[in-house]
Amino acid sequence: MKEKEIVEMIEGKIIFGEYAPGFRLVEDDLMSLTGSKRYAVRKALKQLEEGGLVVIERNKGASVNALSNDEIAKIYEMRFLLQKAAVDLFPFPVDPFYIATLKTIHIEYTKALTEGTDARLIDTINDKFHKAFFSYCDNAYLANEITRYGNRVRLIRSQAITDITMRRLLLADHEAMIEALEQANRDKLKSLCITHMERALTAYRNREQENA
Repeated sequence: MKEKEIVEMIEGKIIFGEYAPGFRLVEDDLMSLTGSKRYAVRKALKQLEEGGLVVIERNKGASVNALSNDEIAKIYEMRFLLQKAAVDLFPFPVDPFYIATLKTIHIEYTKALTEGTDARLIDTINDKFHKAFFSYCDNAYLANEITRYGNRVRLIRSQAITDITMRRLLLADHEAMIEALEQANRDKLKSLCITHMERALTAYRNREQENA
């Protein structure tokens, strides 16, 4: 496997729960699983560490990042602040080309959900929508920070789309976000962004309580 493929394979196993928080990522096991050399596995793990999904400790090796409740809360605080700041920068009225781009992705997302496409592809399209959405703030540094903090809680976000009811709610949120953009309703957009993030967080906390 190439480095990118190794990253995607490990990432998929983490964000969809096969590798739970705290799970040790043993290099020899990953080499056997991927048929790759050690240096390729190490580079992949390093990339995942930079994205916040993996922790690499000296003399201990790599493991799936196990965020504490306090860390999760603080990351979400940052996500709320960053996304509201991005919406504040959106120029209104909205460029029709930008709206058309979001609608095209939304159709792709709806089709994937309707056809029962595998969760990994749905997750990829969901990311595509959000990156396109926040790119409209026209500040690449801010948009990149939104992506970076979103990746820190990728496990929480991605597990939400494995639930059928949650999928419908998230899909409706995307539609409402596009509508609010067309209406140039900044306050509604901010509220929708917060609600959208809170859905996945609430679902995650409910699962944690059920499994406790």
